[in-house]
Amino acid sequence: MGKRQHKNEPSSSELGERVRRAREAKRMSARQLAEVMFMNVAYISRLEAGYFRHPSPEKLQRLAAALDLNYDDLFSLAGYSVPETLPSFLPYLHAKYDLSQEDAQRLADYFQLLQSQHGITERQSDRVAKDPPLDPKSVDWREL
Repeated sequence: MGKRQHKNEPSSSELGERVRRAREAKRMSARQLAEVMFMNVAYISRLEAGYFRHPSPEKLQRLAAALDLNYDDLFSLAGYSVPETLPSFLPYLHAKYDLSQEDAQRLADYFQLLQSQHGITERQSDRVAKDPPLDPKSVDWREL
């Protein structure tokens, strides 16, 4: 393989080992995992062997879902920087759940109602500057 690795960067074998242990804990073969993920079993085998330095975020997300792993952990093990802040509520709903734009908006509206009724405030991070709030009605979520 002959890969160069920075001192604090996780190795691709750490990611592969984590995936393999999780797969085995669920008593799944590599072939079964590949079927669940709609992938080739060779990809799973090569990933577990540490062949891939930075698998795509989409594949990491599918792995996390199939193996009940934390997506951020896999993302970090793959060498990607993990954001220090969470997305705002509406983009989070679209990223996490398969909702129509109307249903997501209804949930966001209901959450705003709860915020105002119960004085719920957003936690602020001292280390990361906040972007101005996004007007959810100005975004075409189908393009994201």
